[in-house]
Amino acid sequence: MRQKIESYLRQLNPRVLGLDSMEHVHVGEMIAGDYNLNFRVEIPPKKFIFRINIQPQSGLKNQIEYEYRVLKFLENKQIAPKAYCCDTTKNRFNFDILIEEYLDGNYLDYEKKSLREMARLLATLHTVPIEKESFFVRWKNPLQCNYESVAGELQDYGKRKTSDGKIVSSGRTLLREFEKTMVKDAPLFTANSITHTDTVCDNFIKTGEGMRIIDWEKPRVDDCSYDICCVLSEPAELWSSERTLTEEERNFFIESYCHFKGDNPSQLMEKVRTRIPLISLHWVLWAAGRLCDVKENKIPKELMIQQKDVSRYEKVATPEHIAKFL
Repeated sequence: MRQKIESYLRQLNPRVLGLDSMEHVHVGEMIAGDYNLNFRVEIPPKKFIFRINIQPQSGLKNQIEYEYRVLKFLENKQIAPKAYCCDTTKNRFNFDILIEEYLDGNYLDYEKKSLREMARLLATLHTVPIEKESFFVRWKNPLQCNYESVAGELQDYGKRKTSDGKIVSSGRTLLREFEKTMVKDAPLFTANSITHTDTVCDNFIKTGEGMRIIDWEKPRVDDCSYDICCVLSEPAELWSSERTLTEEERNFFIESYCHFKGDNPSQLMEKVRTRIPLISLHWVLWAAGRLCDVKENKIPKELMIQQKDVSRYEKVATPEHIAKFL
């Protein structure tokens, strides 16, 4: 695979990658993602991520093209890595390809300094101006769309041969309870922000030039509360951390975000309390669905090595995470 990638790169015009030549190309292994294979590429003086998209996580047929356009839209805003090349021809790898900037740095931790910087970065993202007729996927009624999306995920999961009946039962109960106040709460939410929608801590990189967000596979225009709820959802936290935030840390994060964005902390906390059950149920269902994929041998062979360790899915996909909201 590395030789194939090197051959592919040498056939590119160096200017596509912002280079003068391809004299020295080194392709190194990287850990596979849940839906893609990633390779670190060094072509002095630059470093890149060469991503082979095995499965479309967002459900969009043109996911790589969409992600490329998003990264281009955010270019020079000190939020995301720079995108260089998008190839949807499938001529060489049978999969779509994205080449983007490699960010040297460390993943986020839950120290207060990191939480404050994370809040600042999300506040910056959520205030990026959006054209009315933009290419972004848009949830015009954020709460209603969120509910319908999770209800669909629950219905699909319930049909799986290896689904967990307790998760299905608890999920249905949670949605019935949510329905009681959904119409009343819907006006709290406005689709006026670009949201990343996957703000787990290992999608934040602390670089020498500041923190950046990676993995832009499914952003959309939504209410800012989606990203905030994802940060504060225990199932999402446990996906990439051994611990969850304390109440003090949660309040510190919300207050920091509101400080940078100029929002009212009380209003944001109300939106988080309303919406976080849906985001948490989504995470439980996502992890539970991936466990079904493993058990039913539906993981593409290209990703099977990555999926042998299912412990991360198991600690997220538990009915206890749903029961807390009941």
